[in-house]
Amino acid sequence: MGFVNFRLEETSGQSNTATVITELGIGNFKAFGETQRVPVKPLTLIFGANSSGKSSILHGLLLAHHGMESGEYDVHQTVLAGEMVDLGGFLNYVHKHDPSGAVVVRFETRLDRNLVPELHGAARERKPFREFSRFGLVLHIGFPPANSLPDGTQRRPLIRMVEILIDGTPALKLSSDGPLLQAQPISHPLLERALRAVFDRSFPKEVPSILSSLLADNTAVAPQGTHLIADELKDQPSPPTSDRTSEGEFGHLKEVFSKVLAGRPFLLDRLVLVDIGPYANIDPADGREWVERRDDADGTLTGFFDAHREEDSEEWWPEAQAVQHNFSKVIGFCTARIAEALRGVSYLGPMRFVPPRHFTALGIRDPRLVAGGSAAWELLCRDTGIIEVVNKWLGRGHLATPYCLKAKQLLDADRVREALRESGSAEQKLNDAVALTELMFEDTLASTIVSHRDVGFGVGQVLPILVNACALKDRLIAIEQPESQLHPAQQAELGDVFIESALGERKNTFLLETHSEHLILRVLRRVRETTEGKLPVGTTPVRPEDVSVVFIDPTSQGSVVRQLPVTPDGDFGAPWPGGFFADRLADLP
Repeated sequence: MGFVNFRLEETSGQSNTATVITELGIGNFKAFGETQRVPVKPLTLIFGANSSGKSSILHGLLLAHHGMESGEYDVHQTVLAGEMVDLGGFLNYVHKHDPSGAVVVRFETRLDRNLVPELHGAARERKPFREFSRFGLVLHIGFPPANSLPDGTQRRPLIRMVEILIDGTPALKLSSDGPLLQAQPISHPLLERALRAVFDRSFPKEVPSILSSLLADNTAVAPQGTHLIADELKDQPSPPTSDRTSEGEFGHLKEVFSKVLAGRPFLLDRLVLVDIGPYANIDPADGREWVERRDDADGTLTGFFDAHREEDSEEWWPEAQAVQHNFSKVIGFCTARIAEALRGVSYLGPMRFVPPRHFTALGIRDPRLVAGGSAAWELLCRDTGIIEVVNKWLGRGHLATPYCLKAKQLLDADRVREALRESGSAEQKLNDAVALTELMFEDTLASTIVSHRDVGFGVGQVLPILVNACALKDRLIAIEQPESQLHPAQQAELGDVFIESALGERKNTFLLETHSEHLILRVLRRVRETTEGKLPVGTTPVRPEDVSVVFIDPTSQGSVVRQLPVTPDGDFGAPWPGGFFADRLADLP
């Protein structure tokens, strides 16, 4: 059995149970040449040798987040990671430092039919926009052509093209034209079905011959002796003429749709595609004279046009506009979901920050320092309710440290003096002044209070991970080397931390760049125990579809992502390169 390799046009055939972003693709970025795809599940583990490109997958995520928040793609230090991730600028992170190349970042999400906004048209015309399953947003980042810039303008990397994928197939390409993107028509089965529904409504198929004869005769007997009278048939559509139901007429509708779509302007607003064409929003108060076409049966809006635009009088123009209007709504909805998920990404780097011996609250509000873990210590000072949950994982039955985290309320002399100088109730001011909290650990074996600087480096490294897992909810959490400085048994226990945070009430999604054999073995064990019904009491179930394991394999053409499917018995459905951690066996006597 070989590796499972993905190409851009293929489907993974696997569902996801938690995250909005269900697949991440990276191409022409650092070690990656051809675009590689990583299926994102609640538990996504990324393995590979040093310098193979494991971290580059997470850094591609940081690049996209940085561009969304700042609009800048000549990126050095990213918004989320600060000095911890320095991409060195576009010419450093583009594959092989090729200035003519374009970095590709791809996101995929699954359609939630219950959240799709209201669409126009009859039910069968709306249906195609609700029945696809996968939506992809592909960003092509690179330098614009030199001849496209005014004289003296500095060339800076930007989003040169955006692709929209429906069920893995391109449905729309948008090329850059300054701040706007211009649409290029593409034939796609979904759009074909939507246009066919419009056509069939306006020009229904031939009425069956028996019905035609009944319509021509005031009294007739249908097959099997069923008596019909003409009054019962008067609302049936008349048989359309052959030239109006020809494929040539349908071809004309498709040509009009292409004309409507071609060159249509879109604005990329923080990765949300916004249609700003003349029919993006139909507003009767905007001064234009809108002419609507409505379905005779239920009165729903099926098309619209501007009475003062000459081209709008063309046959099929209103219907083509209505299809485009629905298409734009779905695009805006899906890209907004991806952008919202990306905005909520949390990142922890491989070396976590440990605060000085005496601190209360760090007073840091720089979101970049989340990557170093400092925000986790500050959160513990501000929200002591998290301490109880963190202590559960630190204690017996889990990481098995002898330490219990405690919070001590302090009086700050300067704040007390200030409170007494101010007018009002001195007692209330004193109560307000008691706002400082210091964290400390109790050594439960020695019954001694100790500083976090005295408990071993591993505890300080794992504490930000525990805080992220226990405090965040519905977030995409990317962590490099979560096993850093931990004993092998504690690395295994981290597996249960991630399982509960991802598949329990918190519904987080983890991207874990790791070398830990013990971590993946714990996850595989829980899969097997779930299948066999032998999970320990209180342990969260985990199934193969909840886990994505990939191995990054460096080649002369660029690193390649190999997927290692997980089976219900807690094994891999494809061989690990060289055997599962075979280097361990090679060193045994």
